[in-house]
Amino acid sequence: MQTELRFLNNYPAEKIHETMLEAFSDYQLDMSYMTLERFVRRAKLGRVDFSCSVGAFSENKLVGFTSIGIDYYKGGYSAFDAGTGIIKEFRGMGIAGKMFDFAIPKLKEKGVQKFYLEVLQDNKPAIRAYEKTGFKIEREYFCYKTEIDKIKNTNIKIPDVKIKAIPQNEVKNFTHLFLQEISWESNLDAIEHASEDIINLAAFEEEKCVGIISFYPTLEWILVFGVEIEQREKGIDTLLFESMVEKVKGSVQLIKMGNLVPENPLNKFFFDKGFELYAKQYEMVCDL
Repeated sequence: MQTELRFLNNYPAEKIHETMLEAFSDYQLDMSYMTLERFVRRAKLGRVDFSCSVGAFSENKLVGFTSIGIDYYKGGYSAFDAGTGIIKEFRGMGIAGKMFDFAIPKLKEKGVQKFYLEVLQDNKPAIRAYEKTGFKIEREYFCYKTEIDKIKNTNIKIPDVKIKAIPQNEVKNFTHLFLQEISWESNLDAIEHASEDIINLAAFEEEKCVGIISFYPTLEWILVFGVEIEQREKGIDTLLFESMVEKVKGSVQLIKMGNLVPENPLNKFFFDKGFELYAKQYEMVCDL
């Protein structure tokens, strides 16, 4: 079956979304929650540039796509695979690799130096294919989720600590609280691109910020969560988390925390809160 590759600028988002749902209908993770609104919002979060994103067409039907985000990341101008999918009948034809090769010259023209992606650790065929293309594993991530109704509120009180909502433009002032280098879809640039309904809460001891949490209700994601090292034993992480949960209770069904590196103490925090470890991923990178 012949396919034609085209860039996806000016191609309707709803058509890409339809192909995404079909392509991921048998994926290891259930993607049925990805409504058109969530698809569009996640594209903004991923800084997707559809003029550099590629579609594979057969008889003018979109049968495969790769959405590519572009931004500064880890000190350089980089690209990110925000989603690649191919419908079942067209798999095994090397379309993913062809779309990648089709995009590379345009990415290089824009000054992109590295290409990042995330892949499930148990998707061995995909990992092997990426490695053949030149990708290398950079780090691993753990992803957690729970139903909000299962979260038990401890009603913790901490004297002299107040939780306040902070403006989006102040989040960047507290990056020293983050416990790891933040992944592509959760870093400050991502938050700025999707700030319309992000909840940003900070814990203040007197006038000093000692903890911060940012939550994106549309995608039900905690984007950033960090507490000053010497303050972690006081329960400030629990106070921040429970304050956020109270704000969104009744409006979301799930709470997710993605892409924690194994050594991050937040793994234990979410395990103790009863969260399910639902995915393990690798971040992979290729030099262009």
